[in-house]
Amino acid sequence: MHSTDFKRDILLFLSFGLCNFVFILGMTGNQISPGLFLFGETYPSTSISGLEGNPPPERWQTWPVVPELSDHAKEILHTASEYHLDPHAFSRVGDCQFTTETFLAGYVKGVYLAPEEMHETLHFFKESMARDSITAANGLGINSILNPMFGRCKGHIQCSSEEIPLDCELRTRKPAVVLVAMGTNWKPNMELTFEENLRAVVNKILACGALPVLATKADNIEEDWKLNLAIAKVAYDYDLPLVNVWRAVQPLPNHGLSAPADEYLTAEAWMVRNEVWLKTLNVLRKELP
Repeated sequence: MHSTDFKRDILLFLSFGLCNFVFILGMTGNQISPGLFLFGETYPSTSISGLEGNPPPERWQTWPVVPELSDHAKEILHTASEYHLDPHAFSRVGDCQFTTETFLAGYVKGVYLAPEEMHETLHFFKESMARDSITAANGLGINSILNPMFGRCKGHIQCSSEEIPLDCELRTRKPAVVLVAMGTNWKPNMELTFEENLRAVVNKILACGALPVLATKADNIEEDWKLNLAIAKVAYDYDLPLVNVWRAVQPLPNHGLSAPADEYLTAEAWMVRNEVWLKTLNVLRKELP
């Protein structure tokens, strides 16, 4: 990509806002080379399960960027067919930073490139990468996906009138994997409720036979890292994989956050986040039928 094109895209990003950046890039017709970012980097990768002697949740900052699956997580993937789940399908639970346009769709729409070793994973999950999830939309919080007001009332006609978005997504998509990245849409002094709701979400996903994959967030808008700690506690207690997005963006300027608010990811961190999720999907694919 030419430097003039890159500068233009950055100006578009600054003008239209972070959550529309990938969509705007797609309109320009550019492709972002993975060489600009982290493909080829070696991340620390070990199981994070407390059952296998790894660091406790209080040390979540030392957890690997791309998780290695525990035996428990592998078993969930191996038995997904018993629940009649689609091994090629994943769902997303998140806010504007986790929508189709802002997450992995760029890989299958030609917005940016992936190395050869990721092509099989892109083909395996291509439909899910380009498909919207009811549970990933601008402004959603962890409590929203448990509230029926955010289902059919928001125009999701595939949902019944009293059905919560999470149940509707799991019923209609039948995903073998559910990617969960929540926390930026945070309310002060609501850490305990956040963790309770996250546990409710995880319980529902597990009850359907799917594997929840959690993730830390890059920001610290709560000012004491309580939300990332809560996410790590849930991953630890349920022996689930966790993508440590926070750790992945630490080497970047301002730790990958847009100043002065330090809430949303920069363009570079955006791509780093996408790449570590793609690497995680590559790990998951190898355990799916």
